[in-house]
Amino acid sequence: DGTEVFWPYKRDPRTLARPWAVPGTPGLEHRIGGIEKQDGTGNISYDPANHDFMVRTRQAKIDGIQVPDL
Repeated sequence: DGTEVFWPYKRDPRTLARPWAVPGTPGLEHRIGGIEKQDGTGNISYDPANHDFMVRTRQAKIDGIQVPDL
């Protein structure tokens, strides 16, 4: 119907950062918990392939941080 869908776990391909919802936006309440989330939607996922992808994505994000020599 043309309604824009917010994907809380869709990452920027360059920075690997996720978008932020404006606090208080109806329907975009923050989900917390230690269970693995599905890439893109943020829904709970028990899929091993998704878990592997998310772990590798988080590692790539850390690897991209520039740390100067001290």
